[in-house]
Parts: sequence; structure tokens; C-alpha cells
Amino acid sequence: MIVDELKKSILENAIRGRLTVQNSNERATNFLNKLIEGKKEYISNNKLQDNMKKEKIKEYPFELPNNWIWTTIGDICYVTKLAGFEYTKYMASNVSTSGDVPIVRAKNIKPASFIDTIEEYISLELSEKLYRCALNEKCVLMTFIGAGIGEVTIFDKNERYHLAPNVAKIVPPIDINKYIMYYLMSPTGLNEVFKYKKQTAQPSLSMETIRKVVIPLPPIEEQQRIIDKIEELFSKLDEIKPIEGELNTIKRNFPNNMKKSILKDAFDGKYSILPFNEWTNDKLINACDEICTGNSISENVKKTKYTNLKDGYNYIGTKDLKFDHSFEYETGVKIPFEEMNFKYANVNDILLCIEGGSAGKKIGILDKKVCYGNKLCKFSSSKLNSKFLYYYLQSPQFIKNFYDNISGIIGGVSISKIKTINVSFPPVEEQQRIVDKLEELLPLCDDIEKLVAES
Repeated sequence: MIVDELKKSILENAIRGRLTVQNSNERATNFLNKLIEGKKEYISNNKLQDNMKKEKIKEYPFELPNNWIWTTIGDICYVTKLAGFEYTKYMASNVSTSGDVPIVRAKNIKPASFIDTIEEYISLELSEKLYRCALNEKCVLMTFIGAGIGEVTIFDKNERYHLAPNVAKIVPPIDINKYIMYYLMSPTGLNEVFKYKKQTAQPSLSMETIRKVVIPLPPIEEQQRIIDKIEELFSKLDEIKPIEGELNTIKRNFPNNMKKSILKDAFDGKYSILPFNEWTNDKLINACDEICTGNSISENVKKTKYTNLKDGYNYIGTKDLKFDHSFEYETGVKIPFEEMNFKYANVNDILLCIEGGSAGKKIGILDKKVCYGNKLCKFSSSKLNSKFLYYYLQSPQFIKNFYDNISGIIGGVSISKIKTINVSFPPVEEQQRIVDKLEELLPLCDDIEKLVAES
């Protein structure tokens, strides 16, 4: 999606200092020291332990503006989770569908969005006992295990919530939550997070690896300018998001609509040298030598091996005719004498599904002799070029008439109705010229369809 890619680009340029004008009088060094001291004070006041293992940053992802500084999440934030033993020992048996304190799980965390749909609760007494994992202040939440690993949002509720497994909280001593969140959503931030991901059956991050994630720290004033610029641009992109959805729909439908347009033009005479008013206008029953349906071959017949009465014929059923106009020929079906009322079709005959959900959609031109089953209609003509007829049966002109005549619970078109549908056609030589033009243009639609699928 273009909007999503633009947002990634905005975030990346923002955290590299490219979206805002730097003020050389503002310095990040003093602010970093303030954060480090503030973190120590937060840990002391809340009777917590700092599990950060101080390590020198070995590699910087990119070069910073002169007044910024590199640090780590663990240097400036308190990072923790609900330990597995805490959940098993204290929480698992005390979770209920109602209570004092809502539980936050990974499903509540979406990029920059807190989904406040709560299904589980614990008591206030238990939450206070597990106070380290309580959510009672503004912080960043990150999913650290499972499908949404690395997704972050901000928790800023006034009431108390509590961590469940799979979600970590990242608490800065000063409210720089938005900057941290946007950094962790940027391509560089995600790369820094995921390079520590454990490659197991269920990928995960440890608290230690989250603490080791490096982060570029601008001066506090610069952070606010960055946030303001990101949100200004995101707001404009959100306005065009619905338009992008419409454009994507157009893009997806374009190859098929183009194909329909080409076929319509062909059978409106726009690819013909001969004026359209000089074409012959007739009904299919007169333009074709044969229009008929087949019968089904019972499972008993399929399972029993008989001697073929017609040598070299394969069996075709509705399932054997594919949506890409190809066939899967079933060989080895033996037809007993009493089943000889089945219809046969030859090379260049056309089979069209005329009943059920595939009616009017499955069509193919034969390159082998077949005995065909029910729900399929055979078209054979000596007056019409086989390919001309094949393309006509896919044209908007025919399809509209076909669908206008569908009836019944299963949904199908009777042979009698199909025979009355009109078809206009030029002499055989002109039919071939039209076929040649179609086979020049239609592959372009297939190429475009592939490009759309890959984009």
C-alpha cells in the first residue's frame, strides 16, 4: 500500500533528523543525563531492580545530526514484563471475566493503537501484589512474543490496568513515549528490534534484548518538532487512505476490465476491415452445427473397467475444466455399451459450463477427443472459426445474454435459451484477422495481471 510505504519513509526520515530544522543551541547530552538520573530515581521510588546490563554500543545504524546522541532503550527506560512463574503461580487461577483491574494481552496492542477490548480481569489486591507489572502510568507497550512481535503502542489510561504474558512495558522517566513509539515503528527501529529476535517455533524477544535496542536521542525540543511533523504528515496521508483503497480496487480490476473491453470491441466490429453493418447477424443455433449437453458418467461406471467403445477418447467433467481454460483429461474411463448415449466432442470443439457456480466462467477449446459429462455444453461450427467462437463465448455481448437467462435453484441456462442468443460474424477470413488481433492484445492483459499481483 502506497500510504503505508510513505508512512515508513516519513518515520525513517524523521528519526534521522531529515524532516525538521536542527537548532545547534539544543543539545541532547544534558537531556540524556537527565533521563538516566530520572530512571534511577523511578526505580528507587518504586522499589524495583535495574536489570540493565550496561554494554558499550558497538555499531551505530546511521550518522546522527551533531547535537543528537546514541543511547539504548535500557539506558533511558525501565523495561519489564510479567514473568512466566508469576503468571502460573499467582495469576492463572485468579483471572475472571469481571473484576477490578483489566488485563492487557498482545491482542490489545496494534501499531500506535491500544485496542481497549478487555475480556479478563484480576483483583486490585493481586495487581498490587504484582506491582512491578501494573500499568498505572503512561508508557510504551510492546508485544514480545507471537504473531504481533515488535508491535508498539502507548498506554495512557487514567485507570489501573495490568500486564498479561506476551506484553512488555517500556517506561521512560520523562514523557518521551511518542518519540520512542515512532522510533520503534520506523524501519531502523524495527530492524534493531528484530535483529535480537529468537528464531524458535514461536519467535520472541527477551527483556534484555529490548533493553539493548539502540535509539537516536534528539534534544527534547527537537523530539516535539519531530512528533508534530510526523503527525501532520500522517494526518494528510490518512485523508487519502480511502482514495488509495479505491485506486487499488481499480488496479486489481483493470486487467479483467481491459480484457472485457477488448473482447467487446472485437465483437462490435472495431477490429474488422469489413464494416460492421455488413456482418451476418444470426442465432447461435444457425451459426453452429451442434449445441448440446452431455450426460454424467456414474461412479460405478468409473470404478469398473470396461473396454473402450471409442478408441482414443478421454473423459471431461465440470471439475476437469479449469478457470484458466485448461483441461485435466481423465484417461482410463471405460464406457459400457449401455452408456453409449454420452456425447462426444472432437479437437477444436468448445466446452462451456452452463450450470452451477461456474456457469459462464469455465470454458475451454479442446485439443483432444473427449466424452464429456453433464453441466457442460458443446459448441461445434463449420461456419465460425473455432477461436472466433471461443472468444465470442467470453465476450460481454454473450455473457450478458447468458446471465440474463440463468434460472433454477442451482442456477443454469437451458440449451433452448442458448440457441436463441444472437451472434454477429464476418466471413471466415475476417474472423481469422479478428482472432489474430485478439491473440496479440489479450496476452497483454495477462502480463498486466501478473504485474498487479506482484506489486
